[in-house]
Amino acid sequence: MAACPAVDHDARPEGEASSSGRPPLSPRCIVIMAAAGGIAVANLYYNQPMLPDISRSFDVAANVIAVLPMSTQIGYALGLFLFVPIGEVVDRRQLVSALLFGIIVSLVALALAPSLAWLDIASLTLGMTSAVAQVLIALAAQLNLPQRRGRVIGILQAGILAGILLARTVSGTVSAHLGWRPMFWLAAALNLGALVVLHRVLQQPPPPLLQPYPRVLRSLKDLWQSYPQLRTSSLIGARLFAAFSVFWLALAFRLSEPPFGYGPQVAGLFGLLGAAGATSAPLISAGRAQRRSGCSIVAPRSSCASSPGCPRPPA
Repeated sequence: MAACPAVDHDARPEGEASSSGRPPLSPRCIVIMAAAGGIAVANLYYNQPMLPDISRSFDVAANVIAVLPMSTQIGYALGLFLFVPIGEVVDRRQLVSALLFGIIVSLVALALAPSLAWLDIASLTLGMTSAVAQVLIALAAQLNLPQRRGRVIGILQAGILAGILLARTVSGTVSAHLGWRPMFWLAAALNLGALVVLHRVLQQPPPPLLQPYPRVLRSLKDLWQSYPQLRTSSLIGARLFAAFSVFWLALAFRLSEPPFGYGPQVAGLFGLLGAAGATSAPLISAGRAQRRSGCSIVAPRSSCASSPGCPRPPA
């Protein structure tokens, strides 16, 4: 499979190029990156429908096995803080390959885990390396024209959202028929495929910035202090994700109890209810909407639309 060709639009004014100085990514490469982002971020959520089965395997209570998804999410937060900024000072293409390799190692460790402590540690590293999905978004933005970035990021976000929601359906179905350990082997195979394909198709990005990594980390504080809209979006996102996580962490255990008595497959099927919403990311083109209306309009409307008890705002 050859590297994704860039698309050179003849109508583009002279001198207009992506931040890499090259024509933007082709649609094929954008779709591949979106699929890879979905595969990567899905690793964070495979364990949720399987928690009752895992707890029975190790003969532990629900409050003990709940450390497993918590470790995964803590690892993801650490990965966002440590690995996404490092893309400014290293080759993002190589960073993507390294993180995907870390995902595969973590998934194999989960599939072979002999103890709960092993599971928790492997879940932590899995969460950290799954931040590769956000590195892919940064790479796609870097290789595209500013006026196309909103739509391209929307497509990658759609892939990530689909991975988040469909991960539970896949893991619930596989766990119900084969057990929870084969699910992690299947996930390792999927990520290995993503690693091979991305390594062959991704364009070489421009040289990274020549600045120390600690300075890049310190710049996060400057960004937080300088942009009120960034703070607003971050706080809204944190609250929405907290509610989202609480719901999904409790769902599998609630459905497994009387009077329901359902297994992981039914818990995973709930992901299909939200999967259709993933298609809204490129359709509403959030990037363009934010440029027209600003974060102060788009973020509250999106938050409102995410609540079943709140009517959707008019188009």
